[in-house]
Amino acid sequence: MIETPKRLEPTKETIRFLFSKTGNQCAFPGCSHSLFQADTFLAEVCHISAVKETGARFNDKLTNEDRRKEDNLIVLCRNHHSLIDNDEFEYDTDKVLQMKREHEGQFTNAFDLSEKQMKSVESSLQIILESLERIESHLGTRNSKGKEFPEQVDFDQHFSKFLNDETDFLALFLKAQPTIEDCKRVFHEDYYLDIYEHYSHMYRELCVDPVRIRKEGDKISTEYKSYEYKLTPIDEFNSWMKERDIFGIKVDLLRKGIQMYDIRFLKNNDDRFGVSFNFWLFRKGRWVFFPKPNRVMRNINSIRSDDDLRALVKVIKGMNKIGLLPKEFLSMPDARKLSFTQELVRQLKKK
Repeated sequence: MIETPKRLEPTKETIRFLFSKTGNQCAFPGCSHSLFQADTFLAEVCHISAVKETGARFNDKLTNEDRRKEDNLIVLCRNHHSLIDNDEFEYDTDKVLQMKREHEGQFTNAFDLSEKQMKSVESSLQIILESLERIESHLGTRNSKGKEFPEQVDFDQHFSKFLNDETDFLALFLKAQPTIEDCKRVFHEDYYLDIYEHYSHMYRELCVDPVRIRKEGDKISTEYKSYEYKLTPIDEFNSWMKERDIFGIKVDLLRKGIQMYDIRFLKNNDDRFGVSFNFWLFRKGRWVFFPKPNRVMRNINSIRSDDDLRALVKVIKGMNKIGLLPKEFLSMPDARKLSFTQELVRQLKKK
């Protein structure tokens, strides 16, 4: 009998064993974020394979007990937790497991949790569990079939957070990172993989240099008092894109039948300008942000018209015909192949 996926908290013994190998440090490569400040837990216990079908890297071969075991858990700071879950094609199961092994292999001395630290971790897990249960219950009554069109409460619950000076703006944006399925839903089939790859790179850069987005967030939360929204004029945007040669497209970039929204934050009711974040999509109960798709398409057109890339693609096609391409390359997802090829061009251009 197939077991229904259910969220189970890890046991105390599992938590102690998991943290003993962390070195009190986020497991993401290059991140030195401490897991505790004194006795307060400042990070998150993350599932490598999600506990629910809708989560990142879900594996239906695992049992509920398997999913809460130490070998399916990794401890990350909040920003890097959002990053790996919003980009599961870049951070697939094997890559996250490798991240866990390499991080834990650095520490020979066990990190022992104090009782206060253990209580802080348990409290964090309980808060997250209760929050997720409320969300799932809410979506179960209002969104049982994966609602695509938001109600007023969906706007208020999300965008009012931008006006709260306690909001972690980097985490807020990372949670809105488009997945490959989001890009496939929004953009023309000839472009969605390229666009997904560009957004993945863009959001990764936010983690490397988060100062700008946090500075912008601080400005909004302190200076702006309200927000308004309107439908993105998709037909106008598509026509505008096709009229300009710099984008190199002759088709509708945004698919018909979707609803996207432009959000504008206002200092007061008479504010004529405000600050805008355009191209938000509400999909399956989640807000997704597609910043500046026109700039993304200009970059894509530049890459596609690059003579060096064209030459390399010709060579790769020839190698494929005579069976010289490695199996590892052929088995990559399309988005990974694209990223791999673009990086190869960049490396070849280096002196």
